Amino acid sequence: MKSLFLKKLLLLCAIMIMLSFLGFGIVLISENAQKAQNEKKESSAMIVTSFDPIYVAALNLVDSIEGVQIQNLTENHTGCLHDYQITTKDKKVLDAADIFLLNGADMEHIFEDVIASYQELTVIDSSEGISLLSSSGQHDHQDMNGHIWMNPEYYRKQLQTISKALQQFDPKHKSQYKANLEFYDQKVQKLQEEMTLLTKKLNGKEIVIFHEAFAYLAQALGLTVIYTLDMDEETSFRAGEIAQVIDKIRLYNVEYLWVEEQFTNSIARSIAEETGAKLVILSTLTNESSKEEIPKEAYLNGMKRNLEKIQIEMKAGE
Repeated sequence: MKSLFLKKLLLLCAIMIMLSFLGFGIVLISENAQKAQNEKKESSAMIVTSFDPIYVAALNLVDSIEGVQIQNLTENHTGCLHDYQITTKDKKVLDAADIFLLNGADMEHIFEDVIASYQELTVIDSSEGISLLSSSGQHDHQDMNGHIWMNPEYYRKQLQTISKALQQFDPKHKSQYKANLEFYDQKVQKLQEEMTLLTKKLNGKEIVIFHEAFAYLAQALGLTVIYTLDMDEETSFRAGEIAQVIDKIRLYNVEYLWVEEQFTNSIARSIAEETGAKLVILSTLTNESSKEEIPKEAYLNGMKRNLEKIQIEMKAGE
């Protein structure tokens, strides 16, 4: 009997020891898993960008930095954000975001209420410190022109603001953010130098623009905008306003009208036919990354195409 009791006691002790080791192992595995998850969380960041020009900027500034992800909130949106409607999908994307990267200058006013509900979300406004042109007056929500990326000088300032903010948020990769900024900024600076040469050839011509984004491109090229008729709005233009544009074109002998491709067969063409002015079809660079084999190069390539068209159509090479 004693022998049987002793065997049972030893078996029970062995089982208890095994269970103790098993329990310790489960706790250890759980702790290690939680530690790994925390380390992954600490070493990664989800950056959400508002729309295409800012998305392209972010792609260049975080290039090859491990653990940093980028998602563009308004993917494949063909224009600016004036007519954009926030979706449930957008809110889910922001739920996972650590940083919401904005152009600023009131371009993303439609997200104001949504942003306010995310207390822990880091919001970066890339327009800080940039002198804005006034709006054409057709946007009820603003009296400023927020299309600052269309002037490479201002775009470079945006890059610097974004990079500085990312370095503060993620100091572990500070040197990489700095290196990426320097590399990309050199490319944009080269583009800016090419524009300076074109500016001299254009000799301050007067133009009429059919999108207020072109005001910043005109500014960069030293051109004078005589009138802005913004086609990017769901607006029925009054006959009196159209007559006013035509009068301005004739008064200043304006030869060139800048318009986006989707608006060439619109009131812009009618005005061109009425006045004999020439349509110059340009891009506002708000949907360029979807056209590129390398999205990082979308801004540079899109802007170069604009400059080539301006040089050819406005006979700046002659």
